Order: sequence, then C-alpha cells, then structure tokens
Amino acid sequence: MTRTSCLCADRREARYSQRSPILALVPVLLVLFAVSACVHEPGVEASRSTEPVALEPGTGAIHVIVDSNGDIRIDGQVVDAQATRARIERMHAVNPDWPLIISADASSSTSVVVAVLDAAHISGVGSISIVAAE
Repeated sequence: MTRTSCLCADRREARYSQRSPILALVPVLLVLFAVSACVHEPGVEASRSTEPVALEPGTGAIHVIVDSNGDIRIDGQVVDAQATRARIERMHAVNPDWPLIISADASSSTSVVVAVLDAAHISGVGSISIVAAE
C-alpha cells in the first residue's frame, strides 16, 4: 500500500513540475502587457478645422474628388485608381508646395479614399486634407 501511495505522489509531483514553467511565464506576460499598453506611439496627427476650405480649381491646391460611385476626379477629369499616384506625382512635381485636398462624398467607399491617401503619401505630398462632402 505504501508503494501505491508513493507512485501517486510521484505522479502529482511530475504534473506540478510540468506546469511550473507555464505558471512562471504568466507574470512575465502580464508585465510585458502592462508595459506595452502604457507606451504610446505617435501616429497620424489629425486636426479639425472649422474654417471653410475653398474647393475651386486653381486655388493653389491639388484637388482630388471621390464621388459616391467610387470615381476619382483630379482637375475635373476621371482618373483610374491605378493612375492616381502618377497623376498626383506629376502635379506635385510641378507645384511641390501645394497641399492636397481630398473631397470625399459621405457615401463613397472608404477603401477608395484610403487608396488616394496612400498614393498621395507615397508621392511625397506633405500636407493632405480630407473634406467630407455631403
């Protein structure tokens, strides 16, 4: 009978020794989570302006309009989504100090607006504004 109780005790000890590394890892993970949650990485700065923005062509800005159908218009001409970056790059090369204004319809696709934002960012435009048109 003592031999059986020794075997049971050995099994319990073996199970505990198998779990102990996992249990030791839990506090380390909690500390890492707490430290990473406190660190704030700066991202895109968004500032809301209450001043009206002039959207007439020729006002010293690159105007990109995204309508509700997902069409992209630059200077009044419909531009293919793949050609948006090249068109923005050409306009930015001519007038490097001009900002880019994206006028997006409220019902336009977010993916199209993000694609235009990416194209403008890759083109090197320094100042990008988004206007929500209704």
